[in-house]
Amino acid sequence: MIILRNKHEIQSNFQATQLAFALNCRQYRCRSIIKQLIKLLNFIFRISQMDKQNRMIKQLFCILGLLVAASIAGSPNRILFGPHTVTYTITNNVLQVQIQANNNGWVAFGWGDSMINSDIVVVRNDGTLKVEDRFSTVRGVAPLLDVAQGGTQDWTLVTGGFQNGSWDITIQRTLTTSDNKDYQLINGKRYDTLFAIGNEMSFTQKHKFFWEYEDIKYSDEQLGDQDGAGSKLTAIFTIVFTIIFYVIM
Repeated sequence: MIILRNKHEIQSNFQATQLAFALNCRQYRCRSIIKQLIKLLNFIFRISQMDKQNRMIKQLFCILGLLVAASIAGSPNRILFGPHTVTYTITNNVLQVQIQANNNGWVAFGWGDSMINSDIVVVRNDGTLKVEDRFSTVRGVAPLLDVAQGGTQDWTLVTGGFQNGSWDITIQRTLTTSDNKDYQLINGKRYDTLFAIGNEMSFTQKHKFFWEYEDIKYSDEQLGDQDGAGSKLTAIFTIVFTIIFYVIM
């Protein structure tokens, strides 16, 4: 059966259909726009989080870099001779030196210019642990004991010694002495520093390795590691590298 509607009813139904379609389209567009906005907000949030993470990484790295620089400049005063170290402290005019070296022979430490007029302390163990205050005047000749040259024995053992092919010994002397065979050290001054190791304990043969550093500073301040260039340069390099990383990151 076909039901005929009048013109106004058909037009009204058509308008209602158009309105419903328009509303559906608007709802679809709204949902689509909302989805796009959510995606955009999510993208912006992720970008902001990445920037935040980058800032946090940069800040963390800078903090670590500054801490490293501070630790380098403020660590105990050590002088690095290859794999061997000499750590010293100055307290109440007393210089205390810890020598750590992997060597089966004698170890020598001191001040001077290529073993000429050099003030040296030698530690060795030929069955008896010995700490010998010596002074060298001629190149190529083993430094003689201070007491054999009219001087005095001013270095004393504090603790440690030689064990299983390794030295870990702490010795001390006053910065200034009455011995004309000793360097009279001044707190805060720089001195050419010597370090040598031998093949055996008898101290009759020439050293097998020898180091000579110019202008090593001796101070009761915390200077950190020195190896001829000094710890301050290492600390400055660390700070500069940290700043460069912060700028280019």
